[in-house]
Amino acid sequence: MNSYPVRPAVLVALLAALAPLSSHAQQVVRLPERDRPLAGRLGTVFSVGAVEGQSWEMLDNAEQAVFDRADNLYVLDRGNARVLVFDRGGRFVRQLGKKGGGPGELEIPVGVAVLADGNVAVLDIAHRNVSLFGAGGRFVRTVPWDPGWGLPMRPMMADPRGGVVAMLRPGLSPEALRGGTAARRTQALSRVTLAGTPTATRLVEIPDPSVIQTSGSGSGATRSVNMRMLGPPEFSPVTAWGVLPGGGVALTHTQLYTVKVFDAAGRPVRWLQRPVRGRRPTERDRQRARETLRERMQSGRGMITMTRVQGSGGGAAPRGGGGGGIPREQIEQRLRELQFADTVRTIQGMTVTPGGKLWIERTPANIGDPGPIDIVTADGRYLGTVTGIKLPAAVSATGRAAWLERDQDDVEHVVVRQLPAGWY
Repeated sequence: MNSYPVRPAVLVALLAALAPLSSHAQQVVRLPERDRPLAGRLGTVFSVGAVEGQSWEMLDNAEQAVFDRADNLYVLDRGNARVLVFDRGGRFVRQLGKKGGGPGELEIPVGVAVLADGNVAVLDIAHRNVSLFGAGGRFVRTVPWDPGWGLPMRPMMADPRGGVVAMLRPGLSPEALRGGTAARRTQALSRVTLAGTPTATRLVEIPDPSVIQTSGSGSGATRSVNMRMLGPPEFSPVTAWGVLPGGGVALTHTQLYTVKVFDAAGRPVRWLQRPVRGRRPTERDRQRARETLRERMQSGRGMITMTRVQGSGGGAAPRGGGGGGIPREQIEQRLRELQFADTVRTIQGMTVTPGGKLWIERTPANIGDPGPIDIVTADGRYLGTVTGIKLPAAVSATGRAAWLERDQDDVEHVVVRQLPAGWY
């Protein structure tokens, strides 16, 4: 494997130079260079998922899991257009929503959040709305999603002060679907209120690494618009974020090891930086990335297909989604077009716990394997590094953690484990 080390002192200086200027001063925290192993063992609490069984056991593209204050688990089962609820012992409690177009029914749900008032919000990008359910499962009301806010990128998270926080990317407004050449855009981490007249307030705006190509035919209400989203090159930075206990957010979106912490108003507070060595991708890395993408496209796992949208004065909504793979010719075309960044990103994921700890997963030496996970507080205290486990999808206030997994037969499972003290 070819490696291109960067001296820590040089890397730290470069990291500092890349931090954007702001009228609000932010603190730069240098995390230590050497890993400190964090001791502890996980204990399995329960697992959900089966190839055959009750309806609630058979998952189809389960994409998000969240806990409430009582450790009840909510699983967004996108392929089945529903949210499944389990108590802290793993017993099935209820189902929220079902496939359909009526009140409280879903088509392409992409986010679930347990709100500060106890209600459960489910975001549906096909219906362009948020369905609110009471703590007991009763449908409460529908909140419209203004297309002008943008296309919400998964996941959606609860704001402890009320409403939700989501990363919004332009893509649903009529202006974004006029047709024409590829355009680069920005995306905004935004706070969305769900009470009264819903509003979206931008907190942090960052570059959108993807490119959207549009082309259309016809005119007026009958105009048809085809939209194609081109992702950034493989190994480019991921955008990962989480909501902190006071309503602030932690965000990472750069190639180097930097996590940015903002207060509840979106003002920068501190940058957490670590001198992690960079490297160039190898041919083995590229081949592993191709194999992973092929597998995802063949299965349709974690993908939403937007092959055609109708443009009108009111904007447009994506269609499609659910289970099923991509046609072979489209897969081969995508693989032929696949591009790779010159350097491999240093961070490949992040989860924020209710207690405000940041689980920062670094990119491993072998692409596709779980990476080392640094556990850091939002004020910049490095607690240690965990190895040998994947990044959890959610962590509860009592240290329950949920993983979305697949077994050797490709059967989906949601596994809940208890974390050691000090990890959460």
